[in-house]
Amino acid sequence: MKIIIIGGGVSGLAISCKLAKEKIDNLLIEKRPFLGGRAYSFYDNNSKEEIDNGQHVIVGACKEFIKFLSEINSIEKISFEKKLRIPVLNKNKLVNLQSHNFPIKILGKVFSILQYKHLKVRERMNLLKTLYKISKMKPKDLKELDNENFYKWLKKNNQSTNTIDCFWELFAIPALNDEIKNVSASIGIRLFQVAFIESDINANFAIPNVGLTKLLGDSAENFLKNT
Repeated sequence: MKIIIIGGGVSGLAISCKLAKEKIDNLLIEKRPFLGGRAYSFYDNNSKEEIDNGQHVIVGACKEFIKFLSEINSIEKISFEKKLRIPVLNKNKLVNLQSHNFPIKILGKVFSILQYKHLKVRERMNLLKTLYKISKMKPKDLKELDNENFYKWLKKNNQSTNTIDCFWELFAIPALNDEIKNVSASIGIRLFQVAFIESDINANFAIPNVGLTKLLGDSAENFLKNT
């Protein structure tokens, strides 16, 4: 029996590589001349550079994706930040949102928010209160918010438009691939529990050292050919 996989995006590549590793015959079909789906790069004749299609970042919370990169021998093509550090440009002002080294690690993130100059003092206090509330929420609490909009939930919890723009959407948009107005509160809250609160490593960024096609498509193709 042969399994047919339609589409050579990240999901298609992951399942094809997994099946190949387990010696299960499969056929991956992709209409475009490259693999990787939206995560691809191209050569720009004007700049003479390889350019990625869109801004793709990896955070430590992407456990399965990082595992996949390791399996296709591509893990050495990304660099992991040792701690959270995000340069944020807003209204021509550049501020770093970064964690600090404290014996109790969550205090490092608290201190980083207290120093986050894109937010007014009251906004920082309200942000910390909401993050604390999120840290205490249980699965049953999230279930009750399945049908509630994350943006509206944040507004109800005293998050200003500025705070949403300069903090919440920094993590939500790249992780969920959508604006928080289109995301349920349960999904948004769980994202911040996993990526920002539960572990220092989960929030750290990993930056590709090569173009996305070399990172994903080419590496997966080589893996499939040699498996």
